[in-house]
Amino acid sequence: MNKNVIKNSAVRGVVQVVSEDRIRRLEVCTQFSNLGYTVVPLAEVEFSQVSRLPEADVCVLLDQKAISEFMIMVESVPAENLIPVLCYPAFSNDAQKAFLKPSRTASHETMAPFAELRAQDSLDSISRLLDSAIKYSRLSRECNDLISELNTRATRRLVGYSHAIQTLRDRIGDVVHLQTPVLVQGVAGSDLSLVAEIIHDSTFLSYHPFIRVNCSSLTTENIERELTGYYTHEASQY
Repeated sequence: MNKNVIKNSAVRGVVQVVSEDRIRRLEVCTQFSNLGYTVVPLAEVEFSQVSRLPEADVCVLLDQKAISEFMIMVESVPAENLIPVLCYPAFSNDAQKAFLKPSRTASHETMAPFAELRAQDSLDSISRLLDSAIKYSRLSRECNDLISELNTRATRRLVGYSHAIQTLRDRIGDVVHLQTPVLVQGVAGSDLSLVAEIIHDSTFLSYHPFIRVNCSSLTTENIERELTGYYTHEASQY
């Protein structure tokens, strides 16, 4: 399935459905598709050893073979490539104990079976469980992205000792103690965001979030609303 199609159509969530039984896989894919999810049918568990964003929000394992493959392969997979796993039908007691054995790392424990989908469950129940797992998956991914951004920002520095760089450092040093807005101007391609990050991280603002705003995407009609908020009713405040 085309990755762009998956991304654009994944309004409610993207669900991997894994089973070597083609008929069973088709039945579950049809069921999930009718509930509004984008489904990715797979005959076997697929993992990438290369660090990248997962192509789905959750994974549903339908048979013991898929469960066994997952239990064998999961230890060697980067944590950021893992997504919540649901079983449908449920794990046996032995398989569940093996999957949740204490020797597993904390990151892998978070990917343990989020829930057990059973044949007798109502469609509403199945939908709620899937929505819960998808929400957890997306929040986890967002947290990982934020941590990655913070780590990247921590390593970004002004490099060099030329006169121009030293002058820039002096200018930054002049404004970091000011509790007032600072306008950073420069030619395109001069990485103004790096200067803004250094000023932010060196001042009293370091305890507050650093929010990037692409002003070129804001129209004159909605710039005030986007930057300062808007009234929802007469008694509201910004």
